[in-house]
Amino acid sequence: MQTNVLPSLPNNVRTYIEMYFLNFIFGLLLSLKTGHCLKLESYNIVPDSITVSGLSSGAAFATQFHVAFSNQVSGVGLFAGVPYLCAYQLGSYLSCMEAPSLVNTNLLIAETEGLALTGSIDATENLRNAKVFLYHGSQDEVVNPGILEKIQEFYGYFTTNGEIQSVSNVSSTHCIPTLNYGTPCGVLNSELYLENCNWQIISTMFNLFYGESKIVVNKYSGKLVEFDQGEFFLNLPALCGMSKSGYVYVPPQCEDKQLPCRLNIHFHGCGMSPEKVGTAFIENSGILEAADEHDTIVLFPQVHAIASNPYGCWNWFGYLPQDFIDFYTKYGVQMAGVHNMMKRVADL
Repeated sequence: MQTNVLPSLPNNVRTYIEMYFLNFIFGLLLSLKTGHCLKLESYNIVPDSITVSGLSSGAAFATQFHVAFSNQVSGVGLFAGVPYLCAYQLGSYLSCMEAPSLVNTNLLIAETEGLALTGSIDATENLRNAKVFLYHGSQDEVVNPGILEKIQEFYGYFTTNGEIQSVSNVSSTHCIPTLNYGTPCGVLNSELYLENCNWQIISTMFNLFYGESKIVVNKYSGKLVEFDQGEFFLNLPALCGMSKSGYVYVPPQCEDKQLPCRLNIHFHGCGMSPEKVGTAFIENSGILEAADEHDTIVLFPQVHAIASNPYGCWNWFGYLPQDFIDFYTKYGVQMAGVHNMMKRVADL
């Protein structure tokens, strides 16, 4: 005779409990893997220079992080992103990606202001002077390009004294365009999501954030350092959907910590964890060259696939059972963990 151990719980609650259990077992097994990583260091960072950027799910998480921590984050760059709270409002991340007409920007704005009043995110007044860079390929079939207009409306309401640059006329698919790496522009690169569109777009984004660079770097020359993410997630990073290791790139001029440098945090897309692609995306996207040009240290937190997140995406739609209510606030597990990484690097 079989006994139902959760007989009186609603199906959705039962599902979250089961997913939490599976995530816990998976996370525990991953935590037993051996391997030593360095501890994340602090650097000489200009306090008001912190920006975030991301691709796809990483873009969704980047805007989430920007809005939640806008008192410390001054700019955001989104590649194939969606508006803040989009999946929460519609109850489905797929609807958010595929049906822009369903997104009510006025409601997103009202919900954002409500979260700020409760202290769940920083005051929205901080967004007034933000630098916002938006890119969406016109041939994107993963995330509907029409969602870009909704992002513009959202930031247009709050960023009244900053600067918003938006690009939507390049015939690329779901990607970050590069100067000379990846599939031809307009041909989907389903591994690294980099397309050769003869444009170092990351440098353009950094020019918005930090001003025009006086130099052009063709090949990066700093150090890409692997560090232990575990300490930021109670030493069970996989339980939080995070990889054991993350990366930080330090330009040569920033290594001795004498020169005040900037900080960008970049969030990768789904299926792009180091277990899947290594450091190929990081080293070929143009981010490191742009970092050398702009005296910018770049932090690359890394997500790991788990039972409730088999594609290895950032948590912008509530897949972690332990914080399915708070994932879009300062108190979300991944949000708080990356924020502590940021504070470590910037010595805040």
